[in-house]
Amino acid sequence: MTAGVVTFSNQIGVNGGAVARAVAERLRYRYYDWEIISQAAAEAGVSPEVVAIASAERSPTFIERMLNRLAGTGDEVDTPVAVGQRQSLMGSDDFRQFIEHVIRELAGAGFDVSGAKALKDGQSIGHPYGFAHTRLLGGKSMPAPWLPVIINASYPPNTPTPGRSYDFGVALGEAVRSWPGDSRVGVLTIGNFSHPVLDEAMDRSLFKAIESGDENALRALPRAAFEGGNGQAKTWIIAAGALRHLKMHPVDYVACYRSAASTGCGMPFAYWE
Repeated sequence: MTAGVVTFSNQIGVNGGAVARAVAERLRYRYYDWEIISQAAAEAGVSPEVVAIASAERSPTFIERMLNRLAGTGDEVDTPVAVGQRQSLMGSDDFRQFIEHVIRELAGAGFDVSGAKALKDGQSIGHPYGFAHTRLLGGKSMPAPWLPVIINASYPPNTPTPGRSYDFGVALGEAVRSWPGDSRVGVLTIGNFSHPVLDEAMDRSLFKAIESGDENALRALPRAAFEGGNGQAKTWIIAAGALRHLKMHPVDYVACYRSAASTGCGMPFAYWE
């Protein structure tokens, strides 16, 4: 007897869970969501996070090798993404001073920022950082401390404009470079371009502006085009500002279409050096 499986990928605002349930009822299929992880964890007598991470066994990724290289000694530092445990976001005294320096410099540059010293019990830092931890690093501890930078990229009415995002990136980069220590600092941006409706022309134009370092083009991008899911592209605009003294090398752009209606994700890949 053959078995059929239908998978749904969810995005902001598309109500994918309700659609998946309706399709399952119509086809008389069993419906599974995140609860299947909890069910497997209960049967195995472990936490859901262990089950979610267990499938990520693999050899070191490019990101992990980069972080190991930045760390130099390879010493592990606890990461602030585990669910169900109180996690410090500070680390060593030197790193705490570095964080406070960045916040102070950003405030001096005219940006209203706030900071958090720890996560509450049962609180996660969010899926962009959770993805880096559970998928890119396979649930292992970061080999170097990290400073999560979070903005409201997607939800009106107080989303920053692309221009403001670029200027924030410039201020962030200057704050890091003004730190008097001799630490090596890497910048990792995780986010797609257009989604849940893919706009390939807009994505390629944005990618080209970042590659060429066209500050005027990045600052002139229309705010309305970068709301909702498209807002994640502002993490790349921030990175472009922070790393404007370096050369961006595009690796690939993949237009991941999911349907004939042009739903999907624009997925950029690049590095700066």
